[in-house]
Amino acid sequence: MLDHQDRTISREELEKRAYELYLKRGAEHGHDEEDWLLAEAQLSEERNRGHETSESYKTQSAGR
Repeated sequence: MLDHQDRTISREELEKRAYELYLKRGAEHGHDEEDWLLAEAQLSEERNRGHETSESYKTQSAGR
């Protein structure tokens, strides 16, 4: 089961994802805030999706 700490996004993860988005954009400057916010949204969604999957599995397993 994932707890709150497992869903916490580190600054390092955000920096890495924002940099990946920057590179994907063609290393075009001037979009740092946009890249940071998008990175945060993507990572949060991924964490929440993983948490939902874990909770669903836990519920299904308990029904057996």
